[in-house]
Amino acid sequence: MPDDTTASSKAADASNKEKPALTAQEAAQRVDVSKKDLARQLWERLAKSRPGPDNKDLVYLARFVPLLAMGAIKTLLSRKLTLDELKELIQHVPKAQEGAVQMAIKVYGDELTEDDLRFMVTNSRIPEVAKYLLQRFPTDLNLIQVENTVDGMSEYIQQIRNQEQTRDIMREIDKRL
Repeated sequence: MPDDTTASSKAADASNKEKPALTAQEAAQRVDVSKKDLARQLWERLAKSRPGPDNKDLVYLARFVPLLAMGAIKTLLSRKLTLDELKELIQHVPKAQEGAVQMAIKVYGDELTEDDLRFMVTNSRIPEVAKYLLQRFPTDLNLIQVENTVDGMSEYIQQIRNQEQTRDIMREIDKRL
């Protein structure tokens, strides 16, 4: 009898050796696939839900649920967002920064204050936003902020600094005329 159990345990050991053990990477990939499937199913259920996710829910998903972030970002950028929602995306969701900045300038262009534009420059560091800020508000403070925050803007900043300041020209007009 003892010979039968040792023979069966040896056979089991041989069969285990034939099947390669899962590596940690393969196990992680299987978990990722199942999580992705689960995320896709949950996203589909969310899309069909009544009354559907509002912007606040989608911002939450974009910020805190990486597997659903891209779907939430695409949905958000296809909707009309308030300036505060766009600022939250710019500040907290790196994947949505460029689209949110473009949308903010397109939708709220003339309504954007100097502080709003400074906020966007500081958080996104996108050269187009920096140029827009300097076109609308070419103050020394903004020049310094853009120079310190955004890479590749030195030529544009130098061009603006070489322009005469309006207050100097106005003083000369007052003196001469």
